[in-house]
Parts: sequence; C-alpha cells; structure tokens
Amino acid sequence: SMDDALQRFERLLGRMPDWRTLASFLPRGLAPGLVQRSAVAATFAATLELVRSGRLQLRQDAPFGPIYLRSPSHETP
Repeated sequence: SMDDALQRFERLLGRMPDWRTLASFLPRGLAPGLVQRSAVAATFAATLELVRSGRLQLRQDAPFGPIYLRSPSHETP
C-alpha cells in the first residue's frame, strides 16, 4: 500500500546519498502480475508525495527508463 511505501521511505530518508532506482524500494518476493504492479504504483505514488513535499529528489534520464531517487540533503553543487 502507499502507507507501507511511505513507511519504508521514512526509514531511509537522509540515508540515501546516491541515486537508487525506484525498483530497489519494492518489497522483496513480490509475485509477478497484479500484486507487483500494485506495489510499483503504491511506491511511485509515495515517491511523488515525498518529492512534492521536498523530502526526496527524483530523476529519469530517458523516456520509459528507470526512475532514480535520493535524499535532497545530499545534493552536489
């Protein structure tokens, strides 16, 4: 759920100095199909909420490419 994803991010915020893929935040052992797609959607929604509030940075280098995340406090000039 989105709440579960937000809780996972809360534990990691401030400890992500490097870019990590969105997929690295998904729960382990997800069954392929609907459950996995639901987890991706919930995690992405949580990501957007944290980006909106300034607590996370997001980047995507190419259309349909991986989505990368990191804590904003580790921004390099």
